[in-house]
Amino acid sequence: MSWTLCGWAVRECLLGGGKTVGIISRREDEAKDLIARCKFLVRNLDTYVLERIPAFSGGLTEMRFENESRILAFPSTEDVGRGYTFSLLIVDEAAFIPNLKELYESLMPAVPESCQVVMCSTVGRAPVGLFYEIRTDPAARGFKLIEIDWWEHPKRDRDWMWRKRREVGEMAWQREYERKWMAAGGLVFPELDGQKHWVDEIYRPREDDIVVFGFDPHPRKPSVGVWVAVNWTGVRRAIYEVELGSEGQTLTVREMAKRILEIERDVLGVKSPESVYRVIDPSGGSTIGYVKRDWSLEAELAVYGLEFSRAPRGPEVRIEAIRAGLHGNPPLVIYRDCPRLWRQLRELSWRARDDADPKAELPSADFVDALGYALTFPISRDMFFRRVSDREIARWKARRRRGLSV
Repeated sequence: MSWTLCGWAVRECLLGGGKTVGIISRREDEAKDLIARCKFLVRNLDTYVLERIPAFSGGLTEMRFENESRILAFPSTEDVGRGYTFSLLIVDEAAFIPNLKELYESLMPAVPESCQVVMCSTVGRAPVGLFYEIRTDPAARGFKLIEIDWWEHPKRDRDWMWRKRREVGEMAWQREYERKWMAAGGLVFPELDGQKHWVDEIYRPREDDIVVFGFDPHPRKPSVGVWVAVNWTGVRRAIYEVELGSEGQTLTVREMAKRILEIERDVLGVKSPESVYRVIDPSGGSTIGYVKRDWSLEAELAVYGLEFSRAPRGPEVRIEAIRAGLHGNPPLVIYRDCPRLWRQLRELSWRARDDADPKAELPSADFVDALGYALTFPISRDMFFRRVSDREIARWKARRRRGLSV
């Protein structure tokens, strides 16, 4: 889209003399890049066209034509554009400009009525800020909404769409190509439903369940974990949560391992520690703050019989895993022994310091992270059949052939 806007800016200057086009971007390097694109477009016109249009000159952030028209690019500073009379003003990636509201309120009174103002962007990471307000009700501020869909590109078909979705992930696809905000009404999980996702009962893993433990360690506050039981039919249940240590006091590795094993044996009824799959934060617990160089909590816990794999990096991966569970068929359910997890899922909201840097924050969202780690663990159907007897498998197949529920 930035190339289209650069072409619009060049056209405005070539077709009329004395025009001033302003392009506002997030940073100075992006402003220079936009001017470079404008120059590239002109230089690559056919020769017979170049002979009939005004020549241009200029530095890294400006492009001046012989007909007294010019294109000026600015980073989004407080006094951007002051002293200029624009005929066209373009704001590139408006949803990600930190001070967009202040910039808009200070700049618009000086913009003449004849000036066209264009704000272009993909949707922001969260439904906050001026761009979200304008997109929600463009007429209130005198704008007209124009949306361009991904399939309007001549080389993008359904095969490209599915390939791109797998490449960038569902959440990034929805934001970048479907123009959907990551959350509605400020909540990260607005789809959370007490009737659908909460069960006021206690659940203990059955023999044919796969149990996954997501662990989020911390150096100066309690480390937390969540156990998830997965049935072979696809039901995912968050069945138990734990808080290890207290505020300002972290347990030793031995104490952590002992407590985890006690819960799995005495509370959850897990017969063998090897039957539980465990997932730790992407750093492997190396950021927990111990003084040894190259120290890893993941490696230390393995000494006590707790083998962990590392979760994928990035909060979007965890949020997407939880959201996929909530929308799943059957959906993810949270049981009575996870009250703090349920509260955090209900209250977790997007809070933005500015338009460009929204962030999901609570005083603590550690249980949500632990759940996300557990849900990112890959589970295949073969894993279930390796855990049950041939007699059980034969019984399931026989009941399915007769059309009975298993």
